[in-house]
Amino acid sequence: MSQNDTDGRRRYNKDLFDLLLYPLYRRIGAVLPPSLTPNAITLLGTLLGLLGSLSVVLIDAHWALLLPPPFYILYHLCDTLDGYHARHTEQSSLFGEFLDHALDGLVVLGFYLAVIYRFDLQGMFYVILVALRAYDSLLFLGALKVSGKAYNPTVGPATEVWVFSVAYLLAFLFPQYIQEILSYGLGFACAAILVSIVSTFNHARREILKRA
Repeated sequence: MSQNDTDGRRRYNKDLFDLLLYPLYRRIGAVLPPSLTPNAITLLGTLLGLLGSLSVVLIDAHWALLLPPPFYILYHLCDTLDGYHARHTEQSSLFGEFLDHALDGLVVLGFYLAVIYRFDLQGMFYVILVALRAYDSLLFLGALKVSGKAYNPTVGPATEVWVFSVAYLLAFLFPQYIQEILSYGLGFACAAILVSIVSTFNHARREILKRA
C-alpha cells in the first residue's frame, strides 16, 4: 500500500476503532495468500456476522450472550481485510466493492434486529432507530458515489461493531442491569447514527461544492 493510499484512508475513514486496529489488521493481511480472493473474505465475514446475530436469536440460554462478540469482531476483521487484500494483491473490482457494501448492510441490520428480538423490545423508538440506520447506509453510498471514497465519521461502523460486542458482554456479566445496558447502548447508537448522518451529509456537500 502506498503512502497516498494510507493518507487517503485517514482522510476519509475517521472511525476511531478502524484507525486504532488497522495497523494490526494490516499485518494480518500481509500474510494472506494471493490465491485467497477478497470476495471470499467478504463472504466469510458476512457469514460470521450473521451467525453472531442468529446465535442470540436461536439460543435462549443466558450464556448465548457471549457468542456475538467474537463473531462480530471476526466480521470486522474480515470487513477490513477484504479491501486491504484486494488492493494489496491488485484484485480490486467494482463487483467486489458492491458485494462488500451490500453485505455490510445486511450484517448491520442483523445487529439491530437481533437485539430487538432477543430482548423483546417494542415501541416506535426501535422502528425509528432501524430506519435511521438504514438511511445512514444509503447516505454512505451516496457520499461514496460523490467522492469516490468510503467516508466514515469518528464514531462509524467499526465503533458500532465494538459497542454491540461490549454491550453483549456487559449484559452477560451483569444480567441485573440489562435494561440499563440496553438503554445506554441503543441510546448511544442512536446518537452516533444521527452524528454520522450529519457528518456524511456535510462531507458529500463539500465534495459537491469542490466540483461546482
